[in-house]
Amino acid sequence: MLSIYSRSSFTFALIGSVIFVAFLPLSFLFFGLTFFAVFTTLLACGIVAIRLAVLVVNICWTVLLDAVRYLAEHGFSAPSEGLEVGTSLAEPKSEKCHCTE
Repeated sequence: MLSIYSRSSFTFALIGSVIFVAFLPLSFLFFGLTFFAVFTTLLACGIVAIRLAVLVVNICWTVLLDAVRYLAEHGFSAPSEGLEVGTSLAEPKSEKCHCTE
């Protein structure tokens, strides 16, 4: 009777060892695929984040350059004392003559 138990436990141990050795590469494969999937996902998110940042910087840079170009072409005009609306700071306000002849 003792030999039956020892033989069956040896058999279970042998079967367990075979299953463990057989599935060990699969577990490494699963871990590798999981790591690869997580790594690629993080890499893709990083690439997307970098591309979005570059896009935002390009848009801001374009808007800034357009504003500078517009100001360079049309001059800075602001209504203030001594200036008419739409005139440049370099142009003095035109004096209107109210002379009567």
